[in-house]
Amino acid sequence: MDAAVSQVQIVGLSHVNAVRGALARDPAALPCPVQVLHMLSAVPSRRFVVDEDGAPQLDPGLRATVRAVADSGKLVFSQVGGNTHHFFGLMRHPQPFDFMLPERPALALDDGARLLTCGYVRAALRHMMQAEFDMLAALANATRAPLCHLESPPPISDNGYCERLLPASFQPWIAQGRRVAAPALRYKLWRLHSGLVAAECHRLGIGFLPCPPDAMDEDGFLLPPYWFDPLHGNADYGALLLRQLAQRIRRTDAPAPPAHG
Repeated sequence: MDAAVSQVQIVGLSHVNAVRGALARDPAALPCPVQVLHMLSAVPSRRFVVDEDGAPQLDPGLRATVRAVADSGKLVFSQVGGNTHHFFGLMRHPQPFDFMLPERPALALDDGARLLTCGYVRAALRHMMQAEFDMLAALANATRAPLCHLESPPPISDNGYCERLLPASFQPWIAQGRRVAAPALRYKLWRLHSGLVAAECHRLGIGFLPCPPDAMDEDGFLLPPYWFDPLHGNADYGALLLRQLAQRIRRTDAPAPPAHG
């Protein structure tokens, strides 16, 4: 049986803000102390990963913070990366593209876009995700505690809302006349991204926790009560995540069933 959980660390980038907001409203949402580490606050230079002897390692200061809490009895949850699919396809490309997602072949296609194969788009997205994979590996190398990555939230279906709440980094594209891509394309890219992250987690021996089903509508988009901006869930979404983490903690703390025979 795993040791009882006495401490939780949540390590990541902007997606940790939803959890922070939820904890500010309900500090006792988890049955044990929790430490939320925003990597950008710890490493303003954004050089989160360094190479040591050919292996990705966290920035030394961030690594020391993770290791300041003993691995015994600790659970670590990752929210590193999570937005590469948005940088890849949140905005409609000057040469529009689309593709068919094999598991959802009925999803709409853009008649005015170049149709690419799913494999081609997946390979291009995966190439952009190497920094995410390096952060996952570096976090795994920083601790021997059980580590589980949280899936990034689903896309928002309302393009008007997305354009009104675009983060500053996307505003120059609006000035160039680009607009938010069709919801179906953004959904397909999110599914490719999640599949790639899940596969990398499996390769690294990291758990992967899908986003809360209660946060999604029947088409798989994020429900309006959980919207913050086109990239992130809000504090209510963070509360759903904390509920998932609390369930994981309870499962870890549960006594093993008695042996039979």
